[in-house]
Formats: sequence, C-alpha cells, structure tokens
Amino acid sequence: MLSVHQIERQFRARHFESLLRGVAPIGIDWPLPLQIRLGSQPVAAMALALKRVIELTYGPTALSRELTQAIIDQQNADGSFGDSGIRGPLGDPLATAAVIAALSALAHEHASAPHPEAAVALERALAALANFQADDGLFHCPADRTDDDRALGSIFILTLLAGDDDFRQAVRLADLMNWCDEHAGNLDREAAKLWRMACIDAPASLRPARLRLVA
Repeated sequence: MLSVHQIERQFRARHFESLLRGVAPIGIDWPLPLQIRLGSQPVAAMALALKRVIELTYGPTALSRELTQAIIDQQNADGSFGDSGIRGPLGDPLATAAVIAALSALAHEHASAPHPEAAVALERALAALANFQADDGLFHCPADRTDDDRALGSIFILTLLAGDDDFRQAVRLADLMNWCDEHAGNLDREAAKLWRMACIDAPASLRPARLRLVA
C-alpha cells in the first residue's frame, strides 16, 4: 500500500498502472482481468488514489484538491468517466464506479469543506452508472468481451460501492444482488471472493441467507 508521498510521486510521474496496484481497496487482490481493464483507465487510478489519500489524511490537502480537479476535468458529457474503448458510447462503468467511490469519500470526509463542483460531478456519475445497468442487474459496456468479464466487473462495482447509500439509491441493487446470488455457483474463484466481500457491506435484507453476517 502506497504512502501519501508515494501516491503523489506516482501521480506526478503519470505511472498510473503502478499507482493503481498501490491503492487497491483493502482486502482486494486485483484479478488480472480487472488489472487490465482498470489499468487502461487513468482516471480510475486517480480516483482510487484520491480515495486512499482521503483515508490517510485529515481534511483537504493540496494533493487531494489536485486529484479532485484532475478527475472532474475528465468527466464525459453523459456524466460517466473513462473510455469505452470503441467509437460511440462514452465511458466505462468500472472507471465511473471508482470515481463515485472517491467523490463520495470526499463528500463525507471533507463535509466541513464542501466542494460544489465535485458534488455535481458525483450526482452526474451516479446517474451515468445507473444507465450502464442492464435488465438483468449487471453493468455492461463494450469493453466486456465475455459474460465472465461482465460478471467480474459488476461484482467489483458492488464490492466497491455496496456500502454507499447514494449508490444503493441510484441503481437497482436488489436486481444486482439477486443475479449474483442466483449465479454464485458458476462464478470463478476470484469473482466469488469479491461477491462474499460485497455481501459484508450490502444491506442485511438483501444478503443471501447463507452469507448473512451478524453486524
């Protein structure tokens, strides 16, 4: 796990893949498909770096302000973040979710020093993420090459944001949880591990009975 000084150095050097590996959420070992997908999205690395800086510091800092502005400047016209990888649709749900996690942390931890532009960006990003959700509850974009990619990406989003009230209100969380529960037996090892982690932060009423944990 990188220190604040190391995060700043990697950010300024634009070593986004190294930055991403060093700011992975606690408990998450990046599965290779996620490393590749997120590694192609510099804004995702910056967002997770901002989230980590907020966790390691007290109140706004020069680095958190710079990261915040750099992220906001990359918001797409539809409110999403990242690049879909093809001409046409904008954004990537994984990158958008990473930004939501960072801007939500910013709003909660720096509530005494509100950032109006970040608040607007967060609201637009939540709406964009909801638009990535398909009828079955999973999130989708053209970067998904296989059904396993789509499931892994969606479960990663759930792991990252299941504890976020704004996320839970913006998306159809029950549909996403139900899909994961119904297909749990077919998930690969890495996706299954993330799914179990996601259940810790999900509302108790939506957790599968076999995964319900005592609070």
